[in-house]
Parts: sequence; structure tokens; C-alpha cells
Amino acid sequence: MELPETSLLVTFESIARHASFRAAADELALTPSAVSHRLKTLEASVGQALVSRTTRHVALTPAGEILLPAARHAITALGDALDQLKEPSPEIITITTTDSVATCWLIDRLPAAIAGMNEIEVRILTVAAGVAFDPTEADLALAYGLPTSWPDGDPILVASETISPVCAPAVAAEIGSVEDLWDYPLLEDSNLFLSWGAFAEHVGAAGTTRRLQPHGTFSHSHLALRAAAGGQGIALGGSPLVDDAITRGELEQPLPSHTITTPHGYFLVTSHRRRSPSTQQVRDAVAAALLGEEV
Repeated sequence: MELPETSLLVTFESIARHASFRAAADELALTPSAVSHRLKTLEASVGQALVSRTTRHVALTPAGEILLPAARHAITALGDALDQLKEPSPEIITITTTDSVATCWLIDRLPAAIAGMNEIEVRILTVAAGVAFDPTEADLALAYGLPTSWPDGDPILVASETISPVCAPAVAAEIGSVEDLWDYPLLEDSNLFLSWGAFAEHVGAAGTTRRLQPHGTFSHSHLALRAAAGGQGIALGGSPLVDDAITRGELEQPLPSHTITTPHGYFLVTSHRRRSPSTQQVRDAVAAALLGEEV
């Protein structure tokens, strides 16, 4: 005997379960007449009526009672087999950080860190600087702060922060001392721990602060660094965000001896609500990449 099409068995099972042609049609996104046609085709295939129907009642015939369990078993078995053939969906691990940290530091190191993690999909969620890490929205955070900022997050220090003036190479060639800095437009980064006024005081040039001429304030570090690289002035650049631009020759430190280490740093923080083996795997690999270790 030739086996009926799967769609006919699915339609028959739906009619039997709902005891209604209209409900089966709604479930299968078909018209009632299409459902009726499929049932007639199945009945012709088996050579017997499977459903007795009146204007008010739908019931299975003895033949229908025999076929229904087998139809359900076949549908379930086929569905299970198809599920096994599907590629498993990757586990999603979300890392939250700021636009500047992602742009200047994380993005270039991430591919090597997660290479080979075929069952994991890493997503980057950027937030504004100063926004607290929400453990319900992300698995990990690459965050800026103090060691005590995340008591429940098992923070890993991946970089300490050092700050120094940075500018385009052509501008750096004209600067020989701290006094020369004040002759150029100063680009202020509102995200930094240090302002230009505080820097001047730190290097013993507080008396010259009246000559400070801020050229503009930037709410994103990567924009201040971009402006400095374009020759628009001098920015205070924080390591590690300036390191790659210095390596590429886009920025220079005209006064490398005037570098200030702040109490802040960059930490990889784990959500205490979303810990899993995959989270730990990604955390360890990303931390190693940011620390410059072999992944």
C-alpha cells in the first residue's frame, strides 16, 4: 500500500484533536474546504471513511480510531528526526562596553579571542560612558572604573590607565616642553579621569592655566583622539585606548615623560546572574587577548 503524504496525516490529526474542521483550518492556515479536500484524499488512499461528520458533530470512525495513534506517532517521529538534523543554535554571549572602548581596543582583538568557538555567538552591546553595568542585559562587561566598583562581578584587571598628551606627528614635532602645549588648541575628553587643568597642576604648570584654551569637549574618547590625529589640537589620551593609534603612527606622545597613572583601570566583569561555562570561556579568552597573552 502506498503511504499517504505527511500533510494529509497532519490534517487528519488536527481534525481529530479539535473535532472541528474550522479549528483545524485555523491551526493549519488553510480554508475549511482545503481541509475537507485533504481528508477526502486521505480516505481515498486508505479506502475507508475516517471521520463521520454531521452539521453539529465530528467524530472518528473505527478506521479513524485505528489510524490516529499511528498518525500521531509518525508525525512526532518525523518531527524529532528533523530536529536532530538541524544545526544547534549557538549560545549567545553579550559583552557590553562603551563605543570608544569597542572601537579603539576590543574590536580588533575579539576575532582572535573567540576563534574556534563555533557553538558560541559573541555580541557587543555599546552603552554610554558612565552607565552602570546591568547584569540582566549582558553576560560580560568591559568596564572602566576602580577595583571596588563591581564587588559581585569577579572583575579581572585587563589594563591600568595611564594618561598623557597625544597629537598628530606633525604637531608633536613642534612640542619640546610642557609650555609648548598651551600654544595649541586643547581637546577635552569628558570621559577621562583627568582634565587639562588637573594635568597642568600635576606637571607643575598650574600658573599657566590661564593660558589654557579648550578647543572643544568630546563626550566620546575615540572622537577626541580622532580630532587629535587629524591635527585639530592636542588631547589627553588614556592608555590602552591610544595604544593602537600610536603603533599605527596616527598619534604621538610629544612628552612621554609626562605620563600620569590614574587609580582607574579597565576590568572584565562577569554578570552574577548569567554565569555559564560558555561565559567563563569567552571571559578568559577575551581577557587573555586584551592582556596581550597568547589565546
